[in-house]
Amino acid sequence: MATSRKPECLGRMLLAGVGGILALLILSNTSFFQTATEAFSSKLETAAEVEGVLEGTLGDRYLRGLLGAFMESSNQPFFGYGIGMGTNVGSMLLGERLPI
Repeated sequence: MATSRKPECLGRMLLAGVGGILALLILSNTSFFQTATEAFSSKLETAAEVEGVLEGTLGDRYLRGLLGAFMESSNQPFFGYGIGMGTNVGSMLLGERLPI
């Protein structure tokens, strides 16, 4: 985004974008790309069946993980618990049991 403000870089960016689209069009005709696309589509459909909604499956999974880190950070101390929290004794003293 920062280089898009420079006029001398705009041509290269457009060329790279057009090249990327052409590469995707060419690869979409190959068997290994079609197999990967079918596997991804099958995974999304299976997840939609389990979760009950197709439209929000990918976005919900992505955004929940991305935004969850920011939402839960308000429950943590600003400087953290320190490196000792990662040890068995430190986690027991702080009241949380970490899996071994």
